[in-house]
Amino acid sequence: MKNFIIVLLVICAGAYFWKHQQAAKHAGSALDNITHPVYAEAQVKWEGQGRTVEGVMLAKTVDQADCERATRVLENALQQQARNVCPACKIQPPVCKSDLSPREVKLFDNQPVSLTYLSFARADDPSGREMRLIYWGVSVEESDRLCDVVAHIQQEHKGKVSCVRAAR
Repeated sequence: MKNFIIVLLVICAGAYFWKHQQAAKHAGSALDNITHPVYAEAQVKWEGQGRTVEGVMLAKTVDQADCERATRVLENALQQQARNVCPACKIQPPVCKSDLSPREVKLFDNQPVSLTYLSFARADDPSGREMRLIYWGVSVEESDRLCDVVAHIQQEHKGKVSCVRAAR
């Protein structure tokens, strides 16, 4: 369980760093509605105790260029955090994709899926991006622990952070 929390911290720290980089890049610009989003996906894997835990962060970006910027910054942040916090974690190269799987579409509709996940609403500033954070390879009870960190994450995120409980 300790390693699950460490993987959570790595992804959250990477997302936090990315958000602050985005704020600097978009300072003074207005961000219109995102009509044709491209999704940035970052994955961190940890193997141990007979299982693989995969933390996935998805961010709804404005376009391909915005997504590519996001993935570069996010990959650097995740690798730096993994070295310091979770050396056993493996960072998958972040990707940009125009289409989501049916399972991922449910995440952005804030619908319950098989595990609990975090929903980050878009902040009302130029850097605001809608994001989702989920862990595959954990039990429902372990995924429910994500809800315990919402108050802490909310202090750093301008948009609403909510916990979407697993379908039971």
